Amino acid sequence: MEGHIVATVTAEDNTVTSYGDFLSALSAAQGSVGSTLKLLDDVTYSSDTDAIAIASKLTLDLNGCTLQLNGTHGFIYLNASAADLTIQDGKTEGGGKISSSSDYAILADEGKLTITGGIYETTVGAACTLQVEGDNASVYISGGEFRQNNNYNALYVSDGSVMIS
Repeated sequence: MEGHIVATVTAEDNTVTSYGDFLSALSAAQGSVGSTLKLLDDVTYSSDTDAIAIASKLTLDLNGCTLQLNGTHGFIYLNASAADLTIQDGKTEGGGKISSSSDYAILADEGKLTITGGIYETTVGAACTLQVEGDNASVYISGGEFRQNNNYNALYVSDGSVMIS
């Protein structure tokens, strides 16, 4: 593949494919259940109409990079029972971050979310970094840093379950 590579996707059979844009990498990762999408550079996703919907099992490795989410729908959305997202920061020095200018960086409505590392933040008022609102949402947090740049919640749970260790 020619051009700038922003991410790789590693399938369960360890086949690695490189991508020049985030959405193509995300689509490939969701189409290959159990794969890992690894950021190689900072990327930006902007949308006022469609969130990043997760509907399958995959791992997002921030790898020390920033995923900047902009627009009213600039957030990660777990909205299916098959959603099983693990977010990690595989870079030894850390620094991987998900930053959102939306009402939240991650909205868990259904499925499973596991966070083992990374920095999570929202940059607008009246917003929370991680919102868990569905009966069928399960969130497991064993690492990471949640930042809030206003007087709202870094973590808001109205339904579902959250385990922090």
